[in-house]
Amino acid sequence: MKDGRTKGERYENTVCRLLSQWLVPGDWEKCPVYKLPFRRRFTDSTPLDGHWEGEGDILHRPDVTFPFCVECKDQEGWDLDGVLKNAQWPVWKWWTQACAQAQQVGLRPILFFTRAYRPNYVMIEKEVAQWLEVVPQQGPVIEVYRSRFLRSESAAVPVVTEAANLFAVPSTSVHCLSAKKGRSRSRHSRKCLSGLS
Repeated sequence: MKDGRTKGERYENTVCRLLSQWLVPGDWEKCPVYKLPFRRRFTDSTPLDGHWEGEGDILHRPDVTFPFCVECKDQEGWDLDGVLKNAQWPVWKWWTQACAQAQQVGLRPILFFTRAYRPNYVMIEKEVAQWLEVVPQQGPVIEVYRSRFLRSESAAVPVVTEAANLFAVPSTSVHCLSAKKGRSRSRHSRKCLSGLS
């Protein structure tokens, strides 16, 4: 079990670095993990300054606008063909988990997943992908909804793509997405969200 936990922690750190490079100006390529603006939920070290916000597997600094609840999975035993053929495809379970957790806290679900010798994939809500204008630059962006596979009412209609396609979206687009429900939103935020239901 320890190897699986270590593998999961490594992948969460990878996602933290990718999110930092995408959304926060700076040179995060060789920066130590503990200095990144995104951090795994459970770490051995206490943050040196400030507190951390967010829900899910990844937290962020308070000065970072991030409207997602992140779930990260680095597990074997799945193939992308499973989306079409397999009602027990593990990614459906992960997506349902991400949606339920995000719904509880008023954020948008995002699932990063991979396995050995595969790229990073991301699953996000179809309406968010459309609003962000995620386009196929490194592999397709595909809608994968199959109602009989999604058992939870909280599971949104998703799309799957390589994470590189999401990271090609300008960070300013992400800043317009909703943060938590119940927070007051600026007029600019309300305008940005008018395209989302």
